[in-house]
Amino acid sequence: MKKAIKITGISLLSLVALVIIVASIAVWIVFTPSKLTPIVRGQIENYISCPTTMGDVELTFFSTFPEFGLKINGLTLINKMDGAPSDTLMHAGDVTATIDIVAFMKQNKVLINEVLLSSLDATLFTRADGKTNFDVFITDTTTVDTAAFKNPFDLIALNRFELQNARIKYIDQQSKLSANAAGMNADFSFSMKQQTIDALLHLKATSLSVSMDTVAYLNNAAVTTSMPFIFDLDRMKFSMKKSTELTVNGLRAKVDGFVEIPANSSDIPMDINFSTDDYRLTELFKLIPKPYLVYLNGMQLDGVLATKGSVKGVFNEKSMPLIQLNAGIAGGSFRYEAFPYHLKDMAGNADVYLDMNKAADSKITINDFSARTGQSDLAGKGSIHYILMDDMLFDLAMKVKLNLPELNPMIPAELKMSLNGVATGEATTKFYLSDAMNAKLEKMNINAKLKADGLGIQYDTIYVKSDKSTLDLRIPNKGKVGTGFLYADLWSNLMNVNQGNAVKTSFRNLKLLTETSNLMESDKPNTMLFGFRFDHLMAGMDNMTVNLDKSTGKAGVKMNLNDAVVLPWVNCDFDVSALDFSMDSTTAHIDYPKGELTMTANNNQPDVTKFNIDYKASAMRAAMGQNSFTAGFSDILTNIVYNAAEKTTALQWTPKGSLNVRNCHISTPALKAAIQMPELSLDFTPDEYIIKQGKMLVDNSDFELTGKLWNVDNYLRDKGLLKGEFSFNSTLTDVYRIMELTSGFGETDTTTTIIEDKTASAPTQTTVESTTSSGPYMVPKGMDITLHANVKKALLGFDSAQNVLGDLYLRDGLLVLQDLRFISSAAKMQLTAMYRTPRKNHIFVGMDYHMVDIEIKELLSMFPAIDSMMPMLRSFGGRGEFHMAVETYTDSLYKPKKSTIRGVTSLRGEDLVLMDGETFSEIAKKLMFNKKTKNKVDSLSAEATIFRNEVDIYPFQIVLDKYKAVIAGRHNLDMSVDYHISLTDSPLPVQLGVDIKGTMDDVMNHPMKCISLVKPKYAKLYRPAQRREIDTRQLEIRKMIRDALTSKVIKQ
Repeated sequence: MKKAIKITGISLLSLVALVIIVASIAVWIVFTPSKLTPIVRGQIENYISCPTTMGDVELTFFSTFPEFGLKINGLTLINKMDGAPSDTLMHAGDVTATIDIVAFMKQNKVLINEVLLSSLDATLFTRADGKTNFDVFITDTTTVDTAAFKNPFDLIALNRFELQNARIKYIDQQSKLSANAAGMNADFSFSMKQQTIDALLHLKATSLSVSMDTVAYLNNAAVTTSMPFIFDLDRMKFSMKKSTELTVNGLRAKVDGFVEIPANSSDIPMDINFSTDDYRLTELFKLIPKPYLVYLNGMQLDGVLATKGSVKGVFNEKSMPLIQLNAGIAGGSFRYEAFPYHLKDMAGNADVYLDMNKAADSKITINDFSARTGQSDLAGKGSIHYILMDDMLFDLAMKVKLNLPELNPMIPAELKMSLNGVATGEATTKFYLSDAMNAKLEKMNINAKLKADGLGIQYDTIYVKSDKSTLDLRIPNKGKVGTGFLYADLWSNLMNVNQGNAVKTSFRNLKLLTETSNLMESDKPNTMLFGFRFDHLMAGMDNMTVNLDKSTGKAGVKMNLNDAVVLPWVNCDFDVSALDFSMDSTTAHIDYPKGELTMTANNNQPDVTKFNIDYKASAMRAAMGQNSFTAGFSDILTNIVYNAAEKTTALQWTPKGSLNVRNCHISTPALKAAIQMPELSLDFTPDEYIIKQGKMLVDNSDFELTGKLWNVDNYLRDKGLLKGEFSFNSTLTDVYRIMELTSGFGETDTTTTIIEDKTASAPTQTTVESTTSSGPYMVPKGMDITLHANVKKALLGFDSAQNVLGDLYLRDGLLVLQDLRFISSAAKMQLTAMYRTPRKNHIFVGMDYHMVDIEIKELLSMFPAIDSMMPMLRSFGGRGEFHMAVETYTDSLYKPKKSTIRGVTSLRGEDLVLMDGETFSEIAKKLMFNKKTKNKVDSLSAEATIFRNEVDIYPFQIVLDKYKAVIAGRHNLDMSVDYHISLTDSPLPVQLGVDIKGTMDDVMNHPMKCISLVKPKYAKLYRPAQRREIDTRQLEIRKMIRDALTSKVIKQ
């Protein structure tokens, strides 16, 4: 290409010289066309090597007066070359030139006033090997040596060179460059001194196309220029002056600088500066080559743009010059098919740096920028990198006023989220365009501080609304391991969170800190950390409401969103000033609850969850219907394992830890009296519970319980008994109330009712079973519990006992009182008892009972059943001692089943009184007692056995004044009697006997009918020398019964 330019310059000078020589000859001869044409043709053949055709040649002295001129009517140069698109090199309609003959002849100067070529059509061609079709001028040598060319004149000057309606085509196969200009008009003047051309060009082309490497840089562009320039032929350097103007398709630019094409080098250095008037971007895009328009695919950009810049560097096959551009835009707009927003009212200023050699270094620096998107405003600055590559990198700092609904198109559809409200603030962001288009937030860098009014967030069925709020957002959360994706600091003066109509939550003065991993990374565990503080929280779900005052805390969640089997790790600690809860008739209030809760999977077992709880509260009130609970300070520290694979609730939840509660108060209609617990301290494991301190007040009872419960796991799995040992201390215990509290625990009683259907064709019966917890005290089953009792005072109905000592055993439905000793108002007592409840209407009772120094009347009052066993006791008054060993089954009202009664009794008393009455009067009358006001019995010792329905009273002796009598007999529990009284010693000279037969009612009310005088049966019983063997045997049995009973009495 450099060679072509030099040849063109030499050819132009040769053409000028040719015109001068021809014109000089014409001065000395007669200038007629017929004479002039052959002369000019001959001279052309001396200078041009290719075939030439031309029309007539004529002088134009008169038409060009006062200059001397020459006109060629039609000139054609034909130069055939392989590969050239045409054999015709050039065709001109007319060629006219004027010259200053005086300056040429006298001053060795070529002063050409004007050269005019009209209707020029030229095809210039350079083949790939460097040969051209326009190298047609003959020099001194056959081969043109462009390097040896020397200007023969002191000055060559061209005042005007004009092209009219020219078409020039240039094809360079070597540089892969082609140009095509049509409708070209040019006005060109220059002066040449030595090797330097100083020129001025005015050019206008209606159509100019330029392409290189198949890339069309201009396509039918209308071009005008006013270009003063200097052309150094030695250096082949083309320099434009600052007043150069270039207009392409109406876009005007001012240009200055140079382009140099040095010899023997393919490098083309250039340094060009330019500036433009204001113009619309849509017009600019028409000048962008099509291969570069791919970067604008799907993009609509408009506005008024003003630019200035430079093109500096070297152009060759491997290098492109550096382009720097400063652009200012006003009234702009931007749309991109993959970008959901329409930017309007764009204004700003930016620097563009294009390095086509290193595309990665090309960038746009945004000095300032502002725009609107619908109802949002943004302003900022920043940079855009990699603008010539497939993916641009944005680094922006912005001030925004965002209409949040406009962000909804950016949210992935799978999140099911939408926004509402207005946010203002500042933000910085750095991201690749592809990441923004694909919503890959984890690869973006976002920092924002925003204020929001009327904020609304819809997430699936959850809706969040905030009156006023602030947000500090950072993506990524730098420096954090596990939560490096997002950091958010949210404040709201009033926030409502609702889930449909079911859940409603309201926060006042909420501050929430959030750190998370990338929740969109489904193949990795996700972590979320929260910190919170609020003045008040109100939450409601269906008929449940919760209120919390002045609360702080933090929470964490680790989970795999795509793994529905592995349970999440959850941790939360909290500190609340007050909590209120209500649901239906249930309410609760807690003062200053605080603690920590952790939930996690246990040893990778999907059905097993582990909870760690550390909870404290200063006070609590709770109520459920008519049931209420209050407590002072409470402290719970526990680990709980939940195993969903277990069959029962009790086995599913296995705790380990400690419980401390003070000043509890429990009230329930079922207990008829409140329970107060001044202090409860408990340690527990899944298999063991240890009561370190347990104080309780029930109605007028108070007691303290300590001890241990163990074998809990086997008990819950029905593999063993629940075992325990406790110490029970009390100053006052209401025994019946305690029995009421524990009655029926672990027992389900089934009552069966048979209903006969008499309407059926054949009689049928339906069995209906129902369960109830009312009735007698039912002993808990499945337990092996020992209770060591020490009660200062125990209430037993209307009676009381003092200094109660002894042990109580629960053995799988069996209650045993072992050596229970106490003092009542009636007597000193000792009791060993067995109580078993196989069914509610079939209760076993067995007792070894001892009462010392008891009033007989009190005895009958405490144990009415004794009156059935020994009805005669009602006839005595005074104190004595009573021993009994008995067993029986009773019904649900504790009425003995007579067929099951077994027992023995022993009664001894002194200084008794035989109660006066019609029965005694009749007996005294029969036995001829000396009647006195008081019937004093000096001593009484009696033993009896009970078997089923019969009570056998062994013969015993009573002493009444001077009388001794032996009494024996049998009575049935239907209260029929058969007694015999033998008077063995009396003031009377005879021995008498009395039989008493009949029912007790008859005996008491109609004694004459029931009492008869008979021969005494036991006249010799208490006289060893006279009694029979059978009598002795009876006395020995009596003694054996008494010794057996009294031997168990523990001396107090």
